Amino acid sequence: MGEGDMQLPIGPRGSRWRVDMGHKVVSTHVVVVYRDQLDRMIEGEFIWQPYAGVLGTLPDYCRLGQEIWMARVPLICFDVVEWHLPHRVLRQFGRVQSVPDRFDTEWQLHVTDRRGRVGTDWHLFYIPYIQLWDARRDSIVQADYSDEVIPSSDPYMLWYRRHTHLLVGNPSHVSESGYQGVGPYLEALVSIILRVR
Repeated sequence: MGEGDMQLPIGPRGSRWRVDMGHKVVSTHVVVVYRDQLDRMIEGEFIWQPYAGVLGTLPDYCRLGQEIWMARVPLICFDVVEWHLPHRVLRQFGRVQSVPDRFDTEWQLHVTDRRGRVGTDWHLFYIPYIQLWDARRDSIVQADYSDEVIPSSDPYMLWYRRHTHLLVGNPSHVSESGYQGVGPYLEALVSIILRVR
């Protein structure tokens, strides 16, 4: 080996590919850190439009069809159908966020797969969804532009606080060693304060 060549670590059983997992490189171990960082965010730190600054730098083929990015339609790939629901994330598009209406995501779509369906003509199987996709320009969500901070008294924020977890950390993930996130402790503190009130 020459100078500067990297020596791979030798694991506990002598294999150079068998190494201990660490929270810095394995995503399943980093989730605690990610959740903790989200829980620590304060107003003004969250970027609602993460792609706004890079759209102009993308190649043309990535920006084609921008007019349908806000279409409320099914996205289809062979046997997989997932609804694209931009009305639930209007802030990502720089729009005023309203209280989203209830939407049935059709659970039966999530249990449909190719097993036992050899020879299935997916075009015929999903014709109602394909027709909705074909009419996508008729399903564009309309909303005013805004990049202002949503006030806490806004109807959407009142709805949001009633329907979501304000902290994403999992209180059951408190461990005796390793990285200690603040989320579980904040959630416990908030629940105590709410009980006292």
